[in-house]
Amino acid sequence: MTRNSAAQVFKGGWEELENAVITDNVVQFSSERFGFFIRPDGTEIFTIDLAGLVETRTLSVPWDVATFGSITNTFSTDSDIAEPSGLFFKDDGTKMFVMDVTTVEIFAYDLPVPWDVSSIVDTPVSLTITVPSSTPFQCVFSTEGDFLFVTDGTVIVRFPLPVPWDITSFVPSSDTQFDPVGTMNPVSAAFKPQGDMMYLGDRFTMMVEEFSLSTLWDITTATPTGNVFTFAGAENARDLIFRTNGLEFFSLSFDDPLATVTKFHLDELWNISSAAYFPNQNAITAAFHASITWKPDGLKYFILDAANPDKIDGYSVPHPFNSDGATLDGSFVVNPPEGNPRGMFWHLDGTLCWITGTGSDEVHQFDLSTPWDITTMSDPGISVLPSGTGGAPQGMFIGKGGLKLYIVDGQDDIMEYNMTVPYDITTLNTIPVNTLDISAKTMRPRDIVFKPNGTMMFIISDTDKTITRYILPTPWSLAGAFFIDSLDTLIVGETTPQGLFIRQDNGKQLFLLGVTTASLHTFDMSLEFNNTLINELGDDLVNENGEFLVAS
Repeated sequence: MTRNSAAQVFKGGWEELENAVITDNVVQFSSERFGFFIRPDGTEIFTIDLAGLVETRTLSVPWDVATFGSITNTFSTDSDIAEPSGLFFKDDGTKMFVMDVTTVEIFAYDLPVPWDVSSIVDTPVSLTITVPSSTPFQCVFSTEGDFLFVTDGTVIVRFPLPVPWDITSFVPSSDTQFDPVGTMNPVSAAFKPQGDMMYLGDRFTMMVEEFSLSTLWDITTATPTGNVFTFAGAENARDLIFRTNGLEFFSLSFDDPLATVTKFHLDELWNISSAAYFPNQNAITAAFHASITWKPDGLKYFILDAANPDKIDGYSVPHPFNSDGATLDGSFVVNPPEGNPRGMFWHLDGTLCWITGTGSDEVHQFDLSTPWDITTMSDPGISVLPSGTGGAPQGMFIGKGGLKLYIVDGQDDIMEYNMTVPYDITTLNTIPVNTLDISAKTMRPRDIVFKPNGTMMFIISDTDKTITRYILPTPWSLAGAFFIDSLDTLIVGETTPQGLFIRQDNGKQLFLLGVTTASLHTFDMSLEFNNTLINELGDDLVNENGEFLVAS
């Protein structure tokens, strides 16, 4: 493809979504950590250990704690603090606060260079506080810095600051105290930025409880909402941080001698009971999982199992697009009519499903009388035999509102077919309108998916162990399609990649079925692809808006 020096904007880029990141977000430290903080833009994580050493690490992908790098800056508080606990920063990075358990004080340090702890040179100021247990755990500030909150394992205490962020301005007679409810013993606290919601991590029950505040930032007006989140492991939520979009929270736990920071996703804004941990790899129960489809709301997924008996298994999940905790709804045997199924595609309304395979080389249609309910699936006997597949059809995809059918075959080709009536395979022109030879970039393709607007195509190969990506200058047309880059599936330990699926509501998440690991792997597009565009022609392919730049 010839490129001009003046590139034009190609309307095929991704729109960044706040809730798009669903990856394996866990980082484990080799020693205990007694507090942590994430910079408001998500680019750095700060921790403090038992010796009082504050360490800074960069997150190469904002808010993705699994991408933390080596230590970039450090500062030792050991000359000031006997036993550190909580760690907090002013939102502009010019102040750092550290709790001392032994002296029951909070220390404030000035940072001449914002967020650079190594720039601290001045002696800190301190505030001796009074808490019932005399053992403070965590310190948290209100958004404007006019209130300081401290947890002590039994209650949470509020300290008003007449001068925002100045702990020396506290007047002892003005403090307020709140005993959450019953036997709860808070060691950690977090607030919604507006101050109308509070979240407390319990010392013993391994849970986080949610409270509403009828008066902003006034913990004496807190009322439990009934929403709680219980950790699956032996975590005690020593420290909590919520992302300001209300869709993610982070927990620090420790089990001597290790400490772990874990990210959790909330299905509903600020609702702690909707939280779930989203691993990037989930076990899948199938003998040979050839293809996967998710229901658009993410609450069901379907696996094409290409082992005897050849069948489609349907599952329900408690959290959208998270296969963890899946339960089997039912199965439907597809042999006959297809004795060796390889590809599967579902209509977005859940009333139709199609499969193809090397047993018959045909595309077969199945109906569902109740959308997305596999127990209502039936075989109406509708099929079509596309030409040009070389007797080895693998993955399939239907796009452009049901007017295009794509098939990858064992001969390293992709075929594009037209239908005159949307999603009616009986109207298929069995002669491909376009054929793309991909053998120069990948061998033995197994599945194919498209970005929702048809401007980008992904192909999986079990020979090269890669997912390759192509741009389609004319949406939904293979004519002029060109290779962009590839992702090695070995990064998730998968040597036999098989099925591929892309979310059709936002195009942000890619799911990979692996036979070797018997797992479903989840990739966030902004993480695994958009930041690592490898263009053979040496040009920048993305502008600041995430739109692709393609020659005119």
